[in-house]
Amino acid sequence: MQMTRTEVVPVRGAQLVSTAAHVLRTLASAPPEGWRIADLVERTDLDRSALARIVSALCLEGLAMKTTSDRRYSLGPLAFELGMSAAQRFPLAAAADASMRRLAERTGDTCFLMVRSGEDAVCIDRREGTYPVKALTIEIGDRRPLGAAAASLALLMHMPAHECERYLTAHADRLTRYGMLTADVVRRMLARSHRLGYALNHDNILPHVSAVGVAIPPRLGIPYAALSVTALTSRMMAGDRRETIVRWLQEESRAIAAQL
Repeated sequence: MQMTRTEVVPVRGAQLVSTAAHVLRTLASAPPEGWRIADLVERTDLDRSALARIVSALCLEGLAMKTTSDRRYSLGPLAFELGMSAAQRFPLAAAADASMRRLAERTGDTCFLMVRSGEDAVCIDRREGTYPVKALTIEIGDRRPLGAAAASLALLMHMPAHECERYLTAHADRLTRYGMLTADVVRRMLARSHRLGYALNHDNILPHVSAVGVAIPPRLGIPYAALSVTALTSRMMAGDRRETIVRWLQEESRAIAAQL
């Protein structure tokens, strides 16, 4: 029997939208100079010719663009415009504003707010403290695999064990692009963090840099956002400073959750 248009188009359309979204998320993780098509093929596992057509279509719509080299691609101006519009509809950054300011003032160190985005975590806010040596490890808008930053490790902690293992297996190659990380290092970080009750990166990603993170309690389901503080290891681990910072993070995470 011949299938009708309405029986076919929605499925194919949904698959195309999902694939395009996957490409956009990958473009969002590009370095300033952008990704080559070969880089995108490696990171998306899509057929090269199909990927090239999708990227070309995204460029025509302004969602992607060629960088100055003309052989690399990044997110386009429409992606920025849509992000600005969407930001007004999601209250997290506004709800966290006072907490982020207090954390930076109390710790003197660099504070991050990250949210889950597909298979990654994205930094949506960063505040710098007054301590002269700053650990500016992540920029606003940067994407990291779960586990590749203290806040994203806090999100990974709340996933079921079998999902964590599936994730680490699937993203093992990506994790090695971040400092000294491997999937096994993240497994050890997870085990330690579960024992402590908060995420801890103790010289695991960059030497002499440590961080602690906690998830923001959601109303339902697993956490989708987390806070962290990053500092020199000698400063973070001095006396009871780490535990004090964790307590402040927990207080602020509850304060943010109460507003959402």
